Amino acid sequence: MLVNDFGKGIRAGLSILLFVCWFALPVQADETLFALAGDSTVASGNGWGDSLADFLPASITVNNQAANGRSTKSFINEGRWQTTLNLSPDYVFIQFGHNDQKLDDSSRGTYAVDDPANVSPGPLDLYRGNLRRMVDDVVALGATPILVTPAARRATPYDSAQAQIDRNSSQGSSDSFGNHYSLLDYADAVKAVAAEKKVTVIDLNQLSLDLYSEMIGNGQDISTLGPAGDNTHFNATGAVAISELVAKSIPAEFVPEPSAASLSMISLILLGTLRRHAR
Repeated sequence: MLVNDFGKGIRAGLSILLFVCWFALPVQADETLFALAGDSTVASGNGWGDSLADFLPASITVNNQAANGRSTKSFINEGRWQTTLNLSPDYVFIQFGHNDQKLDDSSRGTYAVDDPANVSPGPLDLYRGNLRRMVDDVVALGATPILVTPAARRATPYDSAQAQIDRNSSQGSSDSFGNHYSLLDYADAVKAVAAEKKVTVIDLNQLSLDLYSEMIGNGQDISTLGPAGDNTHFNATGAVAISELVAKSIPAEFVPEPSAASLSMISLILLGTLRRHAR
């Protein structure tokens, strides 16, 4: 009889647990799709994109559309942006800049400002213009855009935090008129568009610089974040470290999780129910 009563208690407790979960926890009924659009620092292989899912709830699926060597300009021109939109994502993370910086390559280079000197920009020649278009396209889908500033490159000497800052601020290749910009210029452009469009921005450029500085301060070798001799891309260790920075910067409302208070309340209710029925 006692065993039978205890079994009834367990069933009652589970019923209460399900009831409380239904009303007290922020549960997602359907899977959420995060789509990633970016260059090789995000793409599978040498980017942080594939590691992002490791820091997210199982209800979130990450589809990494980032591709090596792409800029905002070439990503759109090649139809990759439309492919990303066709996924009908709930959120789209957008991170470019490394290849937009290559102004000596007309198929990829874009200007970090809206009024470059001595140039009449084409429809995809402006980095900020491309970002505005991407944001508007995502919003038109009923989805949420998240702009991400380009991850900072690393530099020698690897034990100098200032060297990393200087590398991030160094000018890239120039066009025939002498226009050229640093990676920091592109990061600033992302933040400017985010403010203009009132959308979420993750300042991965600064976050990665902070990570490098922290590692250097702890006596760690930041070159271990990427393949040997590669100061731009990431290996498995670097991808995990960078994706964790991104994951921790995603607004909580985009990644709903059970609160500690709700879980504690459920535990207390279930424990009390089992104790009563076990007597």
